[in-house]
Amino acid sequence: MFIDCLGPPKRTVTDAIITATIVLFLPDGPDPVRIKVEPGVPNGEAVEVIEGSNVTFSVETQSHPPAAYLWVFPNDSKPITSSFLTASTFTIYAVSREHEGTYSCLVSNSATQLSHLATLNFHVLERLTKPCVMPPNQTLVENASLVALTCQTAHERAAAQWFLRGQLLLPSKHLVLSADNRTLAIHGLQRNDTGPYECEVWNWSSRVRSDPLKLNIS
Repeated sequence: MFIDCLGPPKRTVTDAIITATIVLFLPDGPDPVRIKVEPGVPNGEAVEVIEGSNVTFSVETQSHPPAAYLWVFPNDSKPITSSFLTASTFTIYAVSREHEGTYSCLVSNSATQLSHLATLNFHVLERLTKPCVMPPNQTLVENASLVALTCQTAHERAAAQWFLRGQLLLPSKHLVLSADNRTLAIHGLQRNDTGPYECEVWNWSSRVRSDPLKLNIS
C-alpha cells in the first residue's frame, strides 16, 4: 500500500509589484496670439468684411491652466465681458460700419502670471451700388482744351476704373486720370472721342459698372 507522506501541495505567493505613472502638468503659457476673423480678407494691416455678413472673431493659444480672455470693443474702454471669462470667440451678426475700429483681446494665465495682447484693425465694406458717369456741363466742341468726366459713387473706399468702347481705358497724354481714378480729363477733344465711356467701382467682393455715356461733339 502507498502512503502519501508529503501532505497537501504548498502554494507559493508572489508579491505583485504595481507601478504608477504620475504626470505633472506644470503651468505654462499662454503662447503669443493673434485675432482671426471669419469671413475676412486681409488688406495691409487691416481685415475687411462685407456689410451684412455674420463675422466671428477668435484667438487660439496653448495654455495650462486654460487661458482667460478679455475682449475690448473699438472706441470703448469697457470690456465686452464684465470680467475675465474663458471665451475665445464671439460673433457679430449683420455687421455694419458702426462695428469698424480696432479690436483687442488680452489673453492671460493666472498661474504663470503671463499675458499677451492681440489687436486687429477691422474694416467693413459697403455693398456696392451702380456708379454714374457725370457729363461736363458745357457744350462739347471739337478741339476744346479740356473736358472732364466724373465717376460719381457713394463708396469712398471702392477702387475705380474706366472703360472706353467696352475696353479698359489706358491713360495717355490725351486721356488723363486723376489720382483716385474718379475723374477722366480729355485734353484736346476730337471727333472720335464720343465714347461710349463707362466707370466701374470695385472691391475684392464685387464690382459694378455704370451705364455707358456717349458724348455729342459739335
